Amino acid sequence: MLINRVRAGDQSAEHLLYRTYAEPALRRARQLGAQQADAEDYVAEAFLRVLRQLRQGGGPDGLFAPYLYAALRNLAADAHRGQRGRELPTDQIGTTIDLCTHRSDPEDEVATRMSVHEAMDELPYRWRDVLWRMHVEGQSPSALAEELGATPQSVSALAYRARKALRCAYEESNQRSA
Repeated sequence: MLINRVRAGDQSAEHLLYRTYAEPALRRARQLGAQQADAEDYVAEAFLRVLRQLRQGGGPDGLFAPYLYAALRNLAADAHRGQRGRELPTDQIGTTIDLCTHRSDPEDEVATRMSVHEAMDELPYRWRDVLWRMHVEGQSPSALAEELGATPQSVSALAYRARKALRCAYEESNQRSA
C-alpha cells in the first residue's frame, strides 16, 4: 500500500500518490470555486499537509483521496475566510488571451498580444519564469519548488505576486496605448 510506503520514507511512493491524485484533486478544488491558479496552490498545499502527516505516522489509514479532499476543503474554506476585504487573484490575463481567439479583427488581437508581451517584459526574470512554467508549460508549484530549491508555498506566493504584477503592468500598458 502506497500510504505505508510513504510512512516508511519512500519518496517514489509520494510521487506516485501525487501523479495518481493530482488531477482529480485539481478538479475537486475547481469544484470548490477556486480559480485555476488558486486550485493548483490548494492541491500543492493539501498534498504537502497530508504527506507531512503520513511521514509523522498520522494521516489516513485507508483511502487516500477522501483525506486529501478534506484537506482541500479546509484550505479553500480558510482561504475564503482570509480573502474577506482583500483583492482576490484573478485570471484576467488568461481570459484576455482567450478572448483574442474569438475576435474577428486581427489588429485587436495583435494589440492585445503586444500589451501582454510588454507587460511580461516589465516583470523581473524570476516572475516571468514562474508564470511561464506554471501557465504555459503547466508545471505545478510542487514541481517548480524542487527545481528552484524552494517550498511549494513560496513558489505559490511568488506566482501570486507575479500574476498581480502582470495584471497591473497589463492595465498600465492598456492605459498608455488608449
